[in-house]
Amino acid sequence: MGNRLVSWLVLALGVFEVPWIIYLAFTQVTTVEADHLRLAGLVIGMGAAVLCGAAAWALWRGHPLAAALSVASATLVLYLGISMALSPDLRTHNAWGFSLILLVALPGAIAGIIAARQLLSKGGLPHPRHLAVAAVVLAVVALTFAGHALLLQLDPETVGWLSRARAIVVILDTGESIGLIGAGIASLRGNTRAALVFSVLAATLLTCDAVANVLGAPPGFALESAVFYLLVGEIPSIVLSLVIARSAYRRLLPGD
Repeated sequence: MGNRLVSWLVLALGVFEVPWIIYLAFTQVTTVEADHLRLAGLVIGMGAAVLCGAAAWALWRGHPLAAALSVASATLVLYLGISMALSPDLRTHNAWGFSLILLVALPGAIAGIIAARQLLSKGGLPHPRHLAVAAVVLAVVALTFAGHALLLQLDPETVGWLSRARAIVVILDTGESIGLIGAGIASLRGNTRAALVFSVLAATLLTCDAVANVLGAPPGFALESAVFYLLVGEIPSIVLSLVIARSAYRRLLPGD
């Protein structure tokens, strides 16, 4: 009963976000100020590095968490790559590092997707060589993000402008909604693999959204709004998504 309630709550959160996405598509400003660039770059960049590094380690060692970490890594690096591609103004800060991130984002996402598909496939065993290649690619991506995050600390600027903010926000919130709705439906239908994928996708994007909003918001109303949405929207959604992910993960453990 408890799991079904969580599934319905996650589904409801995803559905309720749809009108908000439509509203943002028409009202979100196209260019916004991004504060604390060095801090945000350090937290998000090192977070991506740790996540990709953990996925690479799990794939190499055959750890049961490898599938979930691969989904999370693919989700995060793909979204960060899209965000940077849509934000040419931010690329003026350490242009070489941003170009390198764009270069590794797509291979990193593909490696995570391939690894997750191999591990979550119902028929047959995963191909060890494919998993090994994915692990190496994700390790390279982890080092790239870590290096970029550290190089960004040398940039004297702490404030920048996020161009095409409307597109970035709509893409992010749409991904969150898809993840929440997919996790809720898959969990209610007993589709464990899909529930794991969608819930991890939702939790990853929601966490990225929360961190970017709070760290990048200028002082005043923008920061207060970011904290408000963090407390009433993002944290509850992340927790509920992780509950579904944990349940799915435990059901997929060997021998269960």
